Amino acid sequence: MRLGIDARLIFQTGVGVYIRNLLHYLPKYLPEDWRVFVYLLKKDYNKITLSSRYILRPVSGRWHTLSEQTAFLLDIWRDRLDLMHFTYFSFPVFYKRNFLITLHDLIPLKYKTGRASSKSKFIYEFKHKAYSYLVSYAADKALRILTPSRTVGGEISRFFPKAKGKIEIVYNGLDYRFDQISKKFSKDAKRFDYFLYVGNFYPHKNVEFLIESFLELNIKSKLILAGPDDFFADRLKKNFAKALLKGKIEFRHNLDLKRLVYLYLRAKALVHPSLDEGFGLPVLEALSLGTPVLASDIKVFRELFGDFLYFFDPLSKESLQKQLLKFLSLLDEKKSFIKTSDAKNLLKKYNFKTQIRKVADMYKSYGP
Repeated sequence: MRLGIDARLIFQTGVGVYIRNLLHYLPKYLPEDWRVFVYLLKKDYNKITLSSRYILRPVSGRWHTLSEQTAFLLDIWRDRLDLMHFTYFSFPVFYKRNFLITLHDLIPLKYKTGRASSKSKFIYEFKHKAYSYLVSYAADKALRILTPSRTVGGEISRFFPKAKGKIEIVYNGLDYRFDQISKKFSKDAKRFDYFLYVGNFYPHKNVEFLIESFLELNIKSKLILAGPDDFFADRLKKNFAKALLKGKIEFRHNLDLKRLVYLYLRAKALVHPSLDEGFGLPVLEALSLGTPVLASDIKVFRELFGDFLYFFDPLSKESLQKQLLKFLSLLDEKKSFIKTSDAKNLLKKYNFKTQIRKVADMYKSYGP
C-alpha cells in the first residue's frame, strides 16, 4: 500500500494541530509493509522530526496557488499512490487517483466578506469562487470526507448533496505536546485578574465584538488576546488604540505552548465569541486545565461541549455583558468551576490517539 499525506500546513494554527497529531499517532496503527509519503513545504522540511516510517517529500506547491495545481500535482502523481489524504480543502483538482479529504468547516463559504482578506476585492472574489468549486469537487470525487463535528458534517451534506454517505466524524483532541506540557503545571494555580481569548483574529471569530462588549462594561479586569501577529491583529490594534494604551486590553502573539498553558491557568476564564467553528480547540484546551469558558451559543459548541460552557448570544453585547457579570459574581461565591469538574469525560471522547485510529482504519479499508 502506498499512502500519501498532505502535511503542507503542518505549522499553521488549527489545521496544523490536526496534521501534527495525525502524523504522531498514525505509525502505531499501520501495517509495517506500507509505504507512507508525507508532503511538506521545502521551507518546513528540516523544521520537524517525524517517524522513520515516513518517506518525506519536500514540495513547493503552497496551498491556494497555481503551483499547487501544477507542481504539487506532479509531485504526488509521480509517487503512484494507492490512496492520498488531503488534510485541507485546497488540493489539486486534476488529481484523479483515490483520495480522502478532511474538511474542517465551511466558514469561507458561509461568511463571505471582504473583511476576511487583506487582498484586493477582485482577488478575494476569485478565491471565494475557487473555494466553492474545490469543496464541490471534493464532495463529488472524494472516497470519504472527514469532519471534526456532526455540525460540520451536516452542513457539508446540505450544501453539497453529493457528499451524503461519505461523511466520517473524526473529532479533534488535545495536541499531544500541549498535554505533555500541561501535566508539568499545577492545576491549582492562583487566578489573575484577566479574561482570555485564544485564536485567530479573522472577522468570523467576532473579536471586535468581544473587545467592544468588554470595554463598555468597564470592569477592573483586563482582556488578553492571544493569537497571530498579522493583518487582522493590526486592524484591531488600530481600532482600539486607546484601550491598548490604558492597559485594558493586551495582545500576546505567537506564544509557545508553555506560555499558552500558563495564560490558560492564570485566567479567570476563556471567552470564545466566534460566530462559527468547526470544533473549537481553545475551548477544549481551557476545559482540560480547569479554566471556565464563556462561549458563543452556536450549534457546534452545543453539540461538543454542552453544559460545560457558559453561553451567550454572539450578536448581543448585552448578553455577553450579563454573562460576564454573572460569572464574576460566581467567582466571588467560589462557584465558577462547577462546569469544568468533569472535563475528564470530554478528554476521553475528544482524543487524537483514539480518533487517529479511526483514520487508520479508513486507510486500511482501501488497502490490498
